[in-house]
Amino acid sequence: GCSSGCNISPGERYGELRRIENRFNGSVNQYFLCDRGRFGYGYVNREDRPRQPLLADGSKLSLDAALDKAADMLRGRNIVGIGSPRASLEANHALIELVGADNFYSGVSATEQALNILVLGLLQQHADRVPSLREIETKDAIFVLGEDLTQTSPRVALGLRQSVKNKPVAMTAEKKVQSWNALGVRDIGQRELSPLYIASVEATRLDDVAAATHHATPEDIARLGFAVAHAIDASAPAVADLDSVTAGLAQRIADDLMAANAPLVVSGTGAQHAGVIQAAANITKALVQQGKSAGLSLVVREVNSLGTTLLGGQSLDAALNTLS
Repeated sequence: GCSSGCNISPGERYGELRRIENRFNGSVNQYFLCDRGRFGYGYVNREDRPRQPLLADGSKLSLDAALDKAADMLRGRNIVGIGSPRASLEANHALIELVGADNFYSGVSATEQALNILVLGLLQQHADRVPSLREIETKDAIFVLGEDLTQTSPRVALGLRQSVKNKPVAMTAEKKVQSWNALGVRDIGQRELSPLYIASVEATRLDDVAAATHHATPEDIARLGFAVAHAIDASAPAVADLDSVTAGLAQRIADDLMAANAPLVVSGTGAQHAGVIQAAANITKALVQQGKSAGLSLVVREVNSLGTTLLGGQSLDAALNTLS
């Protein structure tokens, strides 16, 4: 259902998918699976899904006959193969082998493909700073740019909700009280939370634990991000004509990220804006320049968005142009 990569155990009965359970992985989802992952499998059992090969006229074929028929129809012709970021890498690779690398198209729009390429490059550039889901829960100051994580990556959203509890745990440790003492953590920490800042287009279901929220257009979210990077490192590009409220928020975010031991910047393709993603990378770079052990987490739309980007191929727009 998303790109988090949670480990699951599917269960079958009478040829239909009947349940999906969590499979423990200490570095990824641990004991938790979101509702989308646990209950979102209904489409697999739909009656109108193709259950066997069909010709365009609706006549049915056996699998072997269909493969022979397809080979006959495709032999010697100019072929366009459209893959999918929701399909397995093996299926996409098989399609490339069938149609050839020059005729493979990734199945996403040109805009989304450009964003995926940008995300892939930044993750490769900051490979040593990309945290696992388990590591996200240990961060003590987080800034989210342009992403409603409860919709695009619920398991990451849970990690952020867990991370805000790190401040009361740290306060408890200063009092020589063990972190497993839930009552002690509650009494000592009271309502203190680690700073979580969210800049999004609309309200999110993480806003209730955020130190501050900023709802704006993707362009203005990017401007806020670039302003935070400049506030951290003066050599980062400055933002002109920033209003006083936004400038004050940028400085507040920068101060909290700098005061943290393990700050994290989270963004992704949800806002469909390259500037938002680049701003997140600039903040991470600025923090590193100041000697901070900063992390960068970028989420993408589908389970294999980055996998199909690595496989190559052109966008769906290019495929349509080829057919026109």
